[in-house]
Amino acid sequence: DRGRLVLVREAFDGGTLEERIADSDERIEPKRLRALLGDMLGLLEYLQGLVPPVIHRDIKPSNVMFRTKGDWDPVLVDFDTIVSRRSGLTIVGTPGYAAPEQFAADASPASDVYGLGATMLFVATHTDADALPHEHGRFVLDGLLPSLDEKLVSVLRRMVEPDVSKRYATARDVVRELESRPQPPPKPPVAAAPPTTDRRRVWAVGVGSVLLVAW
Repeated sequence: DRGRLVLVREAFDGGTLEERIADSDERIEPKRLRALLGDMLGLLEYLQGLVPPVIHRDIKPSNVMFRTKGDWDPVLVDFDTIVSRRSGLTIVGTPGYAAPEQFAADASPASDVYGLGATMLFVATHTDADALPHEHGRFVLDGLLPSLDEKLVSVLRRMVEPDVSKRYATARDVVRELESRPQPPPKPPVAAAPPTTDRRRVWAVGVGSVLLVAW
């Protein structure tokens, strides 16, 4: 009535992903990490499926929250930096979590894929993404993810690929990769079976221009 605007938001008591990982002495089991990744990909799929797609640009552990202390259902927060077009126009992002192209004021759905990948590296290693070893702009992950299966490690590597043309373009692309089944190895060529001796007798009798064959 007095012309004031009031923003009412849901209260989250579960803290942030950053706090939850920092307070834990043990790394979460691979199954839970994969489930967390799947839930976050679902959130990005929703945002990227809007018309136009919504790009968050600052996905990081402190921007992922939980409603209660006992649940692992993530909530993506802090949408002050979103854009709804490819160019971000402004440089936004957190070192270690922001895709390289964001520092050129460019952003796309692939940029949020990078931020999520870096966030999952923090979850897996308990090390801030900006403090992880790098070489030529790429994370050096050798020996850092021993508990994760080979496919998941491969997916995470591609999610944080600095070359945007080699990275997953959308969250949906990541989901497809995670859900795909490995192709079976090619079967070795089968050697031709040696000819067998047919013990049956064949009679051929020529009668004029007709050949009669009896088995």
